[in-house]
Amino acid sequence: MPENSIRSCPFCKKEIPADAKYCSSCGKEQPDPYVSGIGIGDVGYIGNITIGAGNKQELPGGDYCPICGVWVKTEDSFRCRECGRMNLHTEHRHAGMGVCSDCAGKHQPSPPPPVKEKRPAEKVKISGDELVIELATDVQMTFVPVPAGAFLMGSNVDDEIAEDDEKPQHEVHLDEYWIGKTPVTNVQYRVFVEATGHEEPGHWEEGIIPKGKEENPVVCVSWHDSVAFCGWLSNVGGKQICLPSEAEWEKAARGTDGRTYPWGEQKPDAELCNFDEKVGDTTRVGRYSPQGDSPYGCVDMAGNVWEWTRSLWGKEDGNPEFGYPYKARDGREDPEAEGKRVRRGGSWLSDEYLLRVANRIRLVSVGGHFSIGFRCALSQ
Repeated sequence: MPENSIRSCPFCKKEIPADAKYCSSCGKEQPDPYVSGIGIGDVGYIGNITIGAGNKQELPGGDYCPICGVWVKTEDSFRCRECGRMNLHTEHRHAGMGVCSDCAGKHQPSPPPPVKEKRPAEKVKISGDELVIELATDVQMTFVPVPAGAFLMGSNVDDEIAEDDEKPQHEVHLDEYWIGKTPVTNVQYRVFVEATGHEEPGHWEEGIIPKGKEENPVVCVSWHDSVAFCGWLSNVGGKQICLPSEAEWEKAARGTDGRTYPWGEQKPDAELCNFDEKVGDTTRVGRYSPQGDSPYGCVDMAGNVWEWTRSLWGKEDGNPEFGYPYKARDGREDPEAEGKRVRRGGSWLSDEYLLRVANRIRLVSVGGHFSIGFRCALSQ
């Protein structure tokens, strides 16, 4: 027969190779299509043949594969045990099921939908006018913006109750920055301790936050502890985070108008802040909000806990090596330098005099106390 000639299956009427013994569609055995093995139109030497004798002369050693129609030798083929078709190419055999690929396809389950790759959760988000850093599940830290511009720092020379190291009052210009809305809390500090193995505050018994104080400011932390926390938080949020300078802390606390307290000129009372041992301990951050807040929405900037800054005061108590006017580039912001660091804001133990936003208290950086905590700042 001519190469690639086709005919119709007498059972299902589908086209199949003319010499196929089985239909590739219905699988039934086909009637003999020839008596001599040579079809009309064949050309060339055919040797000695007998015409009209009715003897079937099959091509030796194989047949056409009913799936792909390509000739296959008998020793290279197999028979499907489900549909019964023979002379199938071995590449159509499903190794696990022992049937042809057509039959295997009827039993194969649909492939599962592709799994969408989960993107890591964003650690830093802007929510309204606030910047939020995710420390852990359900534990966040919020920063508020302080716009660029000048503010009045320090106390007037004629202020009789002000200390000499607060004078003179002068104008300081700062670029825009962010500052922690609250002091760092116990629960926020615990995430840091668990992530880094840093030593926990000494009053946490067996590393456990005192009951009911999860949202109170962390205390008993040294200046170095606070710096270590800021370094860890910088890696978590991918931002440059540090303790605020004296100037950054004071502007965030008093705004631009030189006020005495974060809320204005009114003297402190039990509705505005936690001070003068009226409560007898630290309180939950934001308890006195919004009436006790600063112009930028910072809470607890007067009372509750003293807060470390990154600024140096000097090495000797009687000698304020870094006085006023404030100059950021005179060495007072050197994180490696030795000397006493300034803390600000007063605490739950402090009287109204110490709560003034211009007040400067110096302390050795290794010190920690039940009245000392910190808040963080973030540069643009």
